Amino acid sequence: MSEFDDDMLFKLAVEMERKKAEEKEKKRLRYLKTLETRREKKKTREENNPIQTANEKIKTRGKARERRDFIRKTVFDHYGNKCVCCGETIEVFLTVDHIYNDGAEHRKEVGSGIRLYKWLIDNDFPDGFQLLCRNCNWGKHVNNGICPHKA
Repeated sequence: MSEFDDDMLFKLAVEMERKKAEEKEKKRLRYLKTLETRREKKKTREENNPIQTANEKIKTRGKARERRDFIRKTVFDHYGNKCVCCGETIEVFLTVDHIYNDGAEHRKEVGSGIRLYKWLIDNDFPDGFQLLCRNCNWGKHVNNGICPHKA
């Protein structure tokens, strides 16, 4: 009796695997069909009006840049718009610094760059952060947490 049961279970398992494979293939074919349709629509749109399509891409990039700049400016405004060590005010040189040198762990949690700036805004600009110019920030990194200006 157990041989019969084992044989039935084996046949059921094989049938289930076959059905899974069929479903997977159907999904793959459906995806490829919609992918082709999307590509054809995009190609047609670009052929019919290539300038408009290019302008849409530029506008989208421009809006994203504006959003990033606004977020960055908001953070910099809150933290004083200058390096707390040397007083540098040129914005392209400034960066957010983790005062307690725990930036590596924190970046693993929230990300870096614009993600960090968004996190600062969302968390009401918590203590433990400051603006440093890139030189002071790097100097602090290589000098065991102390900027060379202050050493």
